[in-house]
Formats: sequence, C-alpha cells, structure tokens
Amino acid sequence: MAAKDNGKVQQKKFGRGANQCQLCGRKQGLVRRYNIYFCRQCFREWAPTMGFKKMNPIADAMSAIKNAGDTGKLAVTVEPASRLFGDMLKVMQEYGYITGFEKIDDGRGGQYKIALSGGINKCGVITPRFSVKVEDLESWEIRYLPGKGFGIMILTTSQGVMSHEQARKLGIGGELLGYVF
Repeated sequence: MAAKDNGKVQQKKFGRGANQCQLCGRKQGLVRRYNIYFCRQCFREWAPTMGFKKMNPIADAMSAIKNAGDTGKLAVTVEPASRLFGDMLKVMQEYGYITGFEKIDDGRGGQYKIALSGGINKCGVITPRFSVKVEDLESWEIRYLPGKGFGIMILTTSQGVMSHEQARKLGIGGELLGYVF
C-alpha cells in the first residue's frame, strides 16, 4: 500500500507489500530467500532453471497424490518417474488405492499418469528409511496406520517392494518406504 503525502504517492519501504515479484509484479507469497523476490507461482516455474532440485521426489509424488485425492481429481501426473516409485504404485494398485497408472517417457526422466480411485485418506513417505524386522512390523504399524487391518505400509525387501502384510506372510523384513490408508 502506498501512503499519500501532499498529493504525492510514496512507495512502501518495509513490511508486507513493500516488495513485489520480479517477473509478474504480484506482491503476495514472495520467496525472498537468496534475494530472489519471485512469487510462489513464478518460483515453481523457474526453480529448475536456476538450479533448485527436488530433494525427495517420492515424497513430492505421494503428496501430489494426496492433494489430488483431497480435491476430488480423478487423475494426477507426477514426475520424475523412478522404478522404485513404479513398484510402490503397483502395491497401491493391488490394494485398490489407485485404479491404474502408466509411465510416460518424455525424454527428461519420465512421468507417471495415475488414475485415482478416491479411496486414499492419507499417504506419505517414511523418512529416514528405517530397517525393520518381521517382529517389529506391528509396532511400526501402530505408529503409522490408524488401526489394525486398516491401510498398508509399503516396504522394500530382498524380494522386491511389497506391503507389510505380504512381508509378514513371507517372514522377511526390509526398509520402510511409505504408508497409505
């Protein structure tokens, strides 16, 4: 907001609204770190070209799935596409949390187009990837799932990516990747 003083408009020097996006001029939601002064929307567009990278693409993909499910969308596209995340999607599809997915090769790391079933209340990634024994699966289940028999934890084992129920049946442990319920 500008203050009026004797007919002259003075620009605000401090506080909210003093700065604006260098690209679009928007004053809300500025990223001011490193003296960038971009709004959030412009920053998301320009971040890869400026050298900013995604630190945990699987966590970004899982939150994109949750956000799309919360808004009622039937499909979501996530990138980059990794083999590990594809295996996690197969497990989610087996249990009916998603209806299907396909990998789109765009020459830059790929994308997954995921068809949602609307059955996801919450999903996320477990970081760090804790190593778990078969005997300890129940304590981790209590920690991350809302109730016994409700939802799945996804883990990677020596026999591939599977749910905690499958790992318990096979009697093998592994590393926790994420959870869905």
